This record gives sequence, C-alpha cells and structure tokens, in this order.
Amino acid sequence: MATDVLRRSLTEAIGLLEAGAVTSRELAEQVIDAAERWQPHINAFIAIEADELRLAADAADRRRSVNRTIGRLDGVPLAFKDMFDRPGRNASMGSTLLSDRIAKTPATAFARLSDQGALWAGPLNMAECVASPSGHNPHFGPVRNPWNVKHTAAGSSGGSGAAVAAQIVYGALGSDTGGSIRLPASVNGVVGVKPTYGRVSRAGSAPRAPSLDTVGPLARTARDCALLLDAMAGTDPTDPTTWQAPLEPALPLIGMDLSSVRLGSSSTEPFDSCEADVARAADDACAALAGLCAGRIDRVLPDMNVLYALADTIAKTEAAALHARFMRERADEYSAFVYTRTEVGFHLPPQRYFEALALRARVLGEFSARVFDGIDVLAIPVMPVCVPTLEATDAATPDAINQVLGRMTAFTRPFNYLGLPAVSLPCGFDGQGLPIGLQLIGRPFSEPLLLALAHQYQMVTGWHERSPAPPGKAHRTSMPVTFTRSKGA
Repeated sequence: MATDVLRRSLTEAIGLLEAGAVTSRELAEQVIDAAERWQPHINAFIAIEADELRLAADAADRRRSVNRTIGRLDGVPLAFKDMFDRPGRNASMGSTLLSDRIAKTPATAFARLSDQGALWAGPLNMAECVASPSGHNPHFGPVRNPWNVKHTAAGSSGGSGAAVAAQIVYGALGSDTGGSIRLPASVNGVVGVKPTYGRVSRAGSAPRAPSLDTVGPLARTARDCALLLDAMAGTDPTDPTTWQAPLEPALPLIGMDLSSVRLGSSSTEPFDSCEADVARAADDACAALAGLCAGRIDRVLPDMNVLYALADTIAKTEAAALHARFMRERADEYSAFVYTRTEVGFHLPPQRYFEALALRARVLGEFSARVFDGIDVLAIPVMPVCVPTLEATDAATPDAINQVLGRMTAFTRPFNYLGLPAVSLPCGFDGQGLPIGLQLIGRPFSEPLLLALAHQYQMVTGWHERSPAPPGKAHRTSMPVTFTRSKGA
C-alpha cells in the first residue's frame, strides 16, 4: 500500500479501493494514525472512534470481496461536525447543554452518506453552540490551523476544515449559517460548499438559525465536494424546507463546457478594502477563471452592509428563541461570549425580525436582477482579511467581536440571507504562508456550474495540491482527545 494514500483525493481513494490497490482497513489504520499524530497540535476531533472505524472498514472490505458494495463511498473514511444526530449517540453541538440527549434517528445528511457506504472516523470539534466564526471553544479547546497552529481554523466548522486540510480524512460534513463552511474552507485551504437553502436536508442537525442554516461538505477538491453534495441532496419529508422538485446533480457536469459562462467580480466598495494579499490573490484567481470562460465583467454590488444587517437580525432572533430555556435554566454552561452573542436577540424588536423575513424574497429578486444581469457566476473573496491568529479572535479581547470577527463574516453572511449557493476554493497564500479563499456565488441551485468552474480552476492552478507540513513535537498546544482503540490492534 502506498504510504501517501491520505494525500490522495476522495475520488482517487475510491479508485484505489475499486482497483484493489488498498483495503478499507488499510485506509482506516492510516486515518487513525494521522489523527493521533495531528490531534495534539490542531485539536480537530472531539473523539476518534477507532474501534468503530476498524469494524466498519472490515465490513466494507467483506462487501467488496463479494462485489456487494452499497454505494460509491463504500469503505472511505470521513468525519463530521459534532452536531449531527446518530442513533444511540450524543451530539455535543460544541457545548455541554446536550450532554444528556441521546438521538433515536440519524440526521438525514449523515444517513445519506452512510447509505452510500461512508465510514466515520469520529465527531469533529466546532465552535460552541454553532455560534462563532472564531474556532474557539471553552469546553473542548480551540481548533488550530494546521498551516500554523497560532492561527485560527475558523468556525463554526473549524474541525471539519482542519481535519481535511491536515489530510486526516478525505472529506467532512459541516454547516453554514453565516459562513461556517466557507470560512474554515478558506483559512485551511480546502473546498467548501454552502448549498442553496433547501438543497440539503437539515433534519437531525443542531440548529442555530433555521431560516439561514445550511448543511454541506468540505473536501480537498471541487470534484470530491460534488460527489458528497450529490449524495446528500434532495427532498426530505422530515425537513419541509427542502426543495420538492428534482435537482440537477453536480458530479456528472463537473467537466461541462464553460466557454459561454460569464464571470462577474467587483473592485469597488466594500471589496476595495481587502488586505493587499487577499486582493492580489483574488484578482489573480479571477483572471485565471476568466480564461476558462467567456471573460470577466466588473460588477458594482448592492450595499453588503444592509444584507449583513438583515441576516444578523434573523440569526440573533432565532438563536435567542432556540436557546431561551437553556439560557434561563443553565446560563452557567455558556461562555460569556456565546451567551452575550445570543442574548442580543431578546432585545431586538419583533417587527425588525418580521421585516427581515418579509423583505427576503424582494431583496433576492433585486440582487439577482442587478448582479446577475449579464453574468452567471460572481467571484469575490471569502473574507477581506488574512487568517487571524487565535489571540486576535479570542472573545476575551475587547474589540475582537466587532472588528476581527465582524470582518471575517462580512462577505459570507449576506449570502445566507439571500439563500444563494456559494463555493469556497483555495486561490493562493498570504505572506505568512496561510491560505486565501475565493468564493463563487451563483443563482439558486446553480451548484453544478459553480463546482464545474471550481474544478476546472483547480486543474489549471494546483493550489489544492499544497498541504501543511507534518506536525512537529514543538507544538503540543491543544487539549487531549478521547481515543477508543482496539486492544492489540
């Protein structure tokens, strides 16, 4: 077996399994070993479920030996943000609030990947209560960036981004309410998909703001994300917000002809306020993308601050409603940061919340008519700043919330309000060697186009082929992880 098998993409790993070049058990052992080596440095996992992974891998190998694989993902190890229900298990939501809650049925997204044969290495660390873009967690410790452990892996799907970037697993499940897939994808140098609202079921996933929440994949390539997204997407009777009509799959169109696709980008406010490294990388990426399609058109965008404020009103109001009982009865189990961030929702006038909801369709229509008139895809940075340090994103720092954290989500949260699909892909590195991400945004349910453009960009650039250096002994800075290992294995 090749020792660099974890450096391969999900698609390549599937090919190795199908060719008999590697067994699922061999993949599982390498995942466990990589997780054990990386965990003390990046704290990506809440637990590594090694025993379960080995047993599942052995079962997958038996199925493959008799040509009875159950799906395209059969035997491939993935991981998941610890907010998805599994029968007989507890999903922490990055908190202690749900410690006594045991799920009876699986989250739909988790179940659909499992039905395709995906194996699970364990639950991934995340921001407390799905509530922060910083990656800090007072209960399980912060997730650290594998490219530089002094920097944030972002949130709230920080463990998902870090585990994929560190080449521990081939892909991970995350969620995005205001940027929580795209931000970790960007700062960790992987691909992440925030789907159109309603494309992927949220049933069985811990909510933050149900009118904004989405569930999606993170992986190393756009092709891998297309495979995972297709496996999860579709109508779900347990989530009435899912789209009821058939959806066009993304993977079969990954190599589509882009010669007639028109790319839009913006050099005007607020994007002219990006830090120099971000602006340079985004501009270079847009030039490369323009070479793949019918060209690039400069587009003046509506006031992003207005869209941000509308999304923020919904997010804070709905989060406060969801947490009202816990905040009354178990306030001491919240960090001061998350409690304060959530409490704001109790003080917002109800009419502001209903106005934000009522305006949504009109604002989306006006945005689409103005921005997508003459273009098919909008390309902008994921965030205007380079990857912040953990210290700079610490909620204990007085100006962190309004300055650093607010800037991190300035270009992501508006698209949760609009419900539009967005793909984050790596487009370069800053002066400190940390990744920079670009997001591709399209009309509702245009994920196949976005992923095709992202895939073909990756084929001509190769940013995704870079990986962080293996961990060194000098950076043991995270909290310990729970490992459940087989005796004698």
